[in-house]
Amino acid sequence: MRLGDIRLLRKHNLFDYYSETLKKISYEKIYISSDEIDNSICQQLIHKYNMTIINKDEVETIMFASTCKYLILSGGSFSWLIGFMGF
Repeated sequence: MRLGDIRLLRKHNLFDYYSETLKKISYEKIYISSDEIDNSICQQLIHKYNMTIINKDEVETIMFASTCKYLILSGGSFSWLIGFMGF
């Protein structure tokens, strides 16, 4: 979850976006990675959905995410690459 510029625009409720999207898929375990993992949006999602934090470097994060069945991505080149290489 890249928050950076998107968080500053405040045109969208990011918590609602991720929460509503999670309701539409079937999952056993949820992982989260973010450039601002301590942000309140990430923390609310982590607590609500009992998420596991992935705290790896860029290459390891892309490698890990490419093995996941479902991906909920933010806009940006990093997320695009994860989506492109994803399962």
